[in-house]
Amino acid sequence: DLAAAEVDLIEMENRESQLKMALATVREKYDYIFIDCPPSLGLISINALNASDTVLVPIQCEYYALEGLSQLMATVRQVKRLYNPTLEIEGIVLTMYDGRLNLTQQVVDEIKKYFANKLYKAVIPRTVRLSEAPSYGMPIQYYDKRSKGAAAYDDLAKEFLKKNRRDYREEILEKLWIGKWLEKHMIVGHVYTCLMIIVGFVLFNAANLSEAASFLGGMFGIGNYPMVSMEFNYYIRSFA
Repeated sequence: DLAAAEVDLIEMENRESQLKMALATVREKYDYIFIDCPPSLGLISINALNASDTVLVPIQCEYYALEGLSQLMATVRQVKRLYNPTLEIEGIVLTMYDGRLNLTQQVVDEIKKYFANKLYKAVIPRTVRLSEAPSYGMPIQYYDKRSKGAAAYDDLAKEFLKKNRRDYREEILEKLWIGKWLEKHMIVGHVYTCLMIIVGFVLFNAANLSEAASFLGGMFGIGNYPMVSMEFNYYIRSFA
């Protein structure tokens, strides 16, 4: 329960880095760590920004959300200058989108004007099923996996993985001796994928490419590559 966390943080030394220090002991065990921040710019959000590598910004397609976005960007710049110089914007995701409203299109046009290269193609629509899911304590994929909202979040997960999947593959290539030969001859993609499958099946009897990467990762000391989240684990197996 973080309801009173800001009050406690005020009295602490290095109060803006408490979350970063807590995550430092476990971050190498995970491929991705998602920190869900409150809609405010207090000490909790400052801690989250200080502990993060990138920021994924969901924004409602409403006028006041634009003002909140400008304040958030100012806070990100300040945190980057004072505490976390490597902090970057991962992307911006449009939520509660209703294409029938003129206001929605105006908000989208304004965001594209300033953040066109950061805007995700996946858009989360305004739907009744998405509104109902939290009241049942379930994510939309479990509440109604065939709904438009679930499909939209599926697309978002796929797009996120597509933007970030290159990182772990490059790391494996750098660690494996065969990787340097593959890079030298520009033979990546399908050849590399087939190599991973063959090595996983033959040496480790792995059931899929994700497990093969996990075995090889442990063997060469480069971490555990299957996703931590159940949803993301599903997608990395499908799209790796």
